[in-house]
Amino acid sequence: AITLPILAIGGVKMANLGQVLDAGADGIALISAIISADDPMAASQDLLGTLRASKAKAAWQPSS
Repeated sequence: AITLPILAIGGVKMANLGQVLDAGADGIALISAIISADDPMAASQDLLGTLRASKAKAAWQPSS
């Protein structure tokens, strides 16, 4: 069997990032969530922080 990463592209923003990651996305591609923000740098940092926290949480959950 081949395992391929799942990337979420399109419509991903802070409001639904948790749902996207919970659905199984291994990575995300963001454009409008960053460039349409009032502060693109802060938006990038917030999104990255949420992504890292989600990945850390997943790494510590026991597998079934």
